[in-house]
Amino acid sequence: MRQLRKLKLVFLLLAYGTIMQATIMREATIKEMTKEANLIVMGRVELIESRWSRDGKMIMTYVTVSINNVIKGDQELKNLVVEVPGGTIGDVTATAMGEARFHQNEEVLLFLVKNKTIPSATYFVVALCQGKFRIYSKSINNRNLLERNLEGITLVGKKGDFIPQYLDEILVEIRKYI
Repeated sequence: MRQLRKLKLVFLLLAYGTIMQATIMREATIKEMTKEANLIVMGRVELIESRWSRDGKMIMTYVTVSINNVIKGDQELKNLVVEVPGGTIGDVTATAMGEARFHQNEEVLLFLVKNKTIPSATYFVVALCQGKFRIYSKSINNRNLLERNLEGITLVGKKGDFIPQYLDEILVEIRKYI
């Protein structure tokens, strides 16, 4: 009987994800993302550029980030490029559900892994859009807050909505796991 209930739940989750055009995955914790990431940085999005992949089959977006704080990884790094599937070239748009979305001049906290598939200096965001946080100021107490955009992703086992958290508190948590 329990197996039947589990099967029904899995079917409903898959159906929901298909209808909503979402990527279904388990919620990643700060601990898990910290352990998986080769590099954790804070910085500003300087340039967003979409190009066809080398084989001409996919549109990829390349996001240049100027780094102002390396939390984990190469402390000498000043800039990096994040590679994200999808983007727009002319009148052609490709969307990869659940991938991180970036905006010009956005302040970000990123959990990244090195792209090992091609000899390049690009990185991928850990756990799709879960590994990208927007940093913004709250004028009440001048502490920076973090916000995640989970558009295009359905999290299984999610413990509620992501409530904006203070950057300094998340940094303390990250450092516990480095």
